[in-house]
Amino acid sequence: MSASLVRATVRAVSKRKLQPTRAALTLTPSAVNKIKQLLKDKPEHVSNC
Repeated sequence: MSASLVRATVRAVSKRKLQPTRAALTLTPSAVNKIKQLLKDKPEHVSNC
């Protein structure tokens, strides 16, 4: 019984289409400038990970 369960799981996973990775958020140039302006006064909020 467990062998048929594994086979079904593999079959289900192999049929999934791979989605291309995309940016989670698209920012306009004006939005980027606004963020830079807001963070300029608070450099401690910027992470360098």
